[in-house]
Amino acid sequence: MAAKDTKHEFPLVSGNPRWQGEQATGVYMDAFGSDALSLSCFPRTDAVRKWWTKMLEEEVQDPNASFSATIAQDADGSSFSAFAKWVMPNPIDENQNAHTAAEAASAHAGIGPLHRSQDNPRWHVSQTTGNAFALPYLKELPQWPDEPTSNHEAAASFFSRLLDIRKEWETTLAPQFRSRGYYYLELIAVRSGHQGEGLGKRHLRWGLERAATEGLPVYLEASPKSVGFYASEGFQIHSTVWVNLGERGEFFNHCMVKMPASAV
Repeated sequence: MAAKDTKHEFPLVSGNPRWQGEQATGVYMDAFGSDALSLSCFPRTDAVRKWWTKMLEEEVQDPNASFSATIAQDADGSSFSAFAKWVMPNPIDENQNAHTAAEAASAHAGIGPLHRSQDNPRWHVSQTTGNAFALPYLKELPQWPDEPTSNHEAAASFFSRLLDIRKEWETTLAPQFRSRGYYYLELIAVRSGHQGEGLGKRHLRWGLERAATEGLPVYLEASPKSVGFYASEGFQIHSTVWVNLGERGEFFNHCMVKMPASAV
């Protein structure tokens, strides 16, 4: 646990060129140090660390994103203890939700033999691993780290379906929300030594308060162990995603939604 005399600052860092991507990467690697999906898709190598650092330094410049970081101040100096990324509300582009045969035919190179899923007609399943893919969204995913020990197939399966589920959920929103958008909590990471100090809740409530004021929904993805935390803040499970990580076994993640009081 952190020393009792540790103090935390909570600055917003979006658009700040002094954002320390390397420190934020360290927070992520530590916070998800026991997460099977993270360890499988993003092994703790120099190549992966550089990939995360570059990605975070680029994303903090995105005008549609809002980053916040908690800075721990103690006798040893200052360091990142937690950070979060929120994607801010934007009107929903209905055309982005279209699934075309042309996209599906051109998006799955290198994955191997596939057949259409019986559980979800929008997905195709690998005959080798059983992992499903939302083919039209594969090309929207980032180029994965140039690291041979990374499970790129699991990453493509997992993240393409998370994107597909969120886009499909967008089509169910009432017109007053589609025209204004919603808050999307993409990531919260808290160093293991500072977990249990309320830092994650502080980053979460930053967005919840704004969503409540604007009367907008909030969307996020949660691991099974964090579902209770988000449920205590009013979130409900919308969908569940499963992925086969090979030797690491099966991994589950839950897509959760909190609708504004006016829509409940």
